[in-house]
Amino acid sequence: MNTRQAIHDIREIGDMLARAQHTTCFRPIPFAMTSLIAVTAAIYPSWVNQPMSVGENSFVRYWLSIACLNALIVGVDLGIRYWKTDSELQRGKTRLAIYQFAPCMLIGAYATYCLLSLEQNMAALLPGLWCIITSLGMFAALNNAPPAMVLPAAYYAVVGGMFWRFDAWTASLGSWSMGFAFGIGQAWIALILWQGLRRG
Repeated sequence: MNTRQAIHDIREIGDMLARAQHTTCFRPIPFAMTSLIAVTAAIYPSWVNQPMSVGENSFVRYWLSIACLNALIVGVDLGIRYWKTDSELQRGKTRLAIYQFAPCMLIGAYATYCLLSLEQNMAALLPGLWCIITSLGMFAALNNAPPAMVLPAAYYAVVGGMFWRFDAWTASLGSWSMGFAFGIGQAWIALILWQGLRRG
């Protein structure tokens, strides 16, 4: 191998690594599904679409079930892609994404349990808490996602803060507080991932 060929090969490897830095282990379809589920869940349940001060337990159980369903959808897609790919780089990205986001999910579940254990009615704080926890997880995983993913991450932080700032308004929204936040946020993520696939 001559020097010119070696330099050419090194450049090709550098280009491949640069492109790999902007790839992600996530796909748009599962996130579009989670957005649709969030909006549908906000529209459907008349029995939970009431002020949280009245239906705290039903609100929390309902949205925790929706969150588990959405996490299952994304998790199954990640698992299938992990086992089907022969690329150790993609497998490493998948493991890294899980390591980065899982602590936020666990802390969010623990914080939810602690708030519900208090004697005061704290359910109105939960939509804001879940949005901010999601934002933290997304910021933690930004190096494993397209650069534009910073926008929905910031969106979740802003919406979570608004829910806390206007807690009475949040409580009156009922199930729409979660549908509004995660319906838009997850659709935004799906759009960014879809645009990344088109460019790729």
